Amino acid sequence: MRKKGLTLIELVIASSILFIVIAGIYSVYVSGLKFWDEANETADLQAEARNAMDFMVKELRNATRVSTEPAAANPNIVIPASPNNNQITFYLPADVDDDDLLTDEDGAAEWDLGSPVTYQVSNGSLVRVSGGTQRVLANGVTAVWFEDIDTPDLTLSMFEVRITLSMDKTSTRGRTLSYTLVSLARLRN
Repeated sequence: MRKKGLTLIELVIASSILFIVIAGIYSVYVSGLKFWDEANETADLQAEARNAMDFMVKELRNATRVSTEPAAANPNIVIPASPNNNQITFYLPADVDDDDLLTDEDGAAEWDLGSPVTYQVSNGSLVRVSGGTQRVLANGVTAVWFEDIDTPDLTLSMFEVRITLSMDKTSTRGRTLSYTLVSLARLRN
């Protein structure tokens, strides 16, 4: 009687098939891991851009194009002309006369004229500068543009600033991830 078993050739073929299946599964796993890592890093980049944009829009909503002084000709907000519109300077309301109100006795807004706020890119970071203090809002910034959108409506004057923020980040796998975000900030007048 002959014993049933595997021959050496059958064992080599079965081992080869098993190796190919395991290599395929490993390849799918590594690809999925790369995709997962880059998706997380892209989400982090987008979140950082959105946080910086939300902060700027919130502050700019308190600025105005109207002059801070009746006799002055300059507006409260200053954006350099293109192509250098990569920074913006403005003032925020403040309780100047210490009456716990942001308006004077005539109801006009009081402004902190001693501490202008400037947003600019410095060494790849979006920086908020005010009163000699710098605060980094985002890193990996490749460009920021501020555009004064003066579109007075017939029924309501609306003044807006369009902000375009572009950021890059190199993933842990060496791939460059890019994100650009555009937002409008409606000024207070």
